[in-house]
Amino acid sequence: MTNNKANPQTSEQQPKPDPAFRRFDVLIGTWDLKGRTLDSDEDNITGWNTFEWLAGGFFLKSEGEINFIRSSKV
Repeated sequence: MTNNKANPQTSEQQPKPDPAFRRFDVLIGTWDLKGRTLDSDEDNITGWNTFEWLAGGFFLKSEGEINFIRSSKV
């Protein structure tokens, strides 16, 4: 005999992230980076960083690159 009742475990809805996480939407996209170390008078750091939501919306993925430029002063 087959049970036609829905399985309660499969009929439950998937969890959803807290709406407060949407505050991080301002980070989504690719950002260019530029700056300097404390001992430098000129910008000697460049790079980029990309932020995107992972499936489900609970976590952000961050990927990027930072380059330190060696000073010509020695």
